[in-house]
Amino acid sequence: MENRPRNISELEAKQKINEIDFTKIINKMQMSTGWTKRQIVKSVELYRHFLFLKFKYGEEYKLPPSVDIDIVWQNHILGTHQYHEIVRPFSAVISITILILALTSIVYSRFKCSV
Repeated sequence: MENRPRNISELEAKQKINEIDFTKIINKMQMSTGWTKRQIVKSVELYRHFLFLKFKYGEEYKLPPSVDIDIVWQNHILGTHQYHEIVRPFSAVISITILILALTSIVYSRFKCSV
């Protein structure tokens, strides 16, 4: 059972995901997370894989992000306009979780949770 747009192949999705420029997000995360650049780059790479899996499987499998992927995802959603342009064609599942991640971000900042 496939739950992805039929007009985008897996190869095209992978290429589009790999073309995303995360430079601004990496720089922002260096200032806000206390992580090293190496940790952030690794987390961004894991996030790329996560986006592809969400594209490939949609709602067929529940794929919760790890904490580091979730933080990159939140920074991508809340910190850039490119998120909606890039991710929108991939999956309705990703769009639906924007609200959940925004609320999670509010909780993190409200209770000053550190990861």
